[in-house]
Amino acid sequence: MAYLKMSLGQEEARHFDAGHAPACIEVRGRRVGIGVCKDTRIEHHLDRTAALGIDLYVAGLVHAPDELAELDTRAQRIATAYDLPVAFAGFAGPTGGGYAQTCGGSGVWDSTGTVVVQLGPEPGTVASVEL
Repeated sequence: MAYLKMSLGQEEARHFDAGHAPACIEVRGRRVGIGVCKDTRIEHHLDRTAALGIDLYVAGLVHAPDELAELDTRAQRIATAYDLPVAFAGFAGPTGGGYAQTCGGSGVWDSTGTVVVQLGPEPGTVASVEL
């Protein structure tokens, strides 16, 4: 296991324990900091993850179709605050767990907060970016 989500939602906290520390993994010589959904808006998590000396911040998120702008805002804020590229995997399609539709929006933002590539709401699409 590489990481446990640190910032649980109310329903999640009834079933799971939160992780206690940020984590990063090394991929091809790059240090990759990990977040999950709500973690991406918690400054304490972000500060501690960035302090690990990461080269890239990645996270998986689930948002409703009308919340795509929130995903963009978070990615841009993280990229510019920590001078890091950000890659988000935005869930696309129905979750079967409360979201009949999701916004998708997987993408990569460079360290200035500029979108390098961003996908739509369709399941099964893939993007590739070289750092």
